[in-house]
Amino acid sequence: MQKKTVFITGTTGSMGSAGLKILLDRKDRFNIVTLVRPSEKNKKLMRRYEGVPGLRIIWGDLTEENREQIWAITRRTAKAS
Repeated sequence: MQKKTVFITGTTGSMGSAGLKILLDRKDRFNIVTLVRPSEKNKKLMRRYEGVPGLRIIWGDLTEENREQIWAITRRTAKAS
C-alpha cells in the first residue's frame, strides 16, 4: 500500500503535538510534513524529531514572503497522496 502524505501545522502546540505523535505512531502508513515557525523555542521543541524517517520539518510561516513556497509544497503534497 502506498503511503499517504499528511501536511500538519501547529505541531509545537498541545493539540498539534498530540496529532503529530499519533501520526508518528502510524508512520508506516503516512509521510508527514509539518510547517514550524523557526523560533528558538520551536527549534528546541522539534529537535527530538529531526532525522525521524517519514517526517519532514519545514521551517517557516505563512507570511507574505513564504506564501508561494508553502503553496508549492502543499500542492506537491496533495499530488503525492
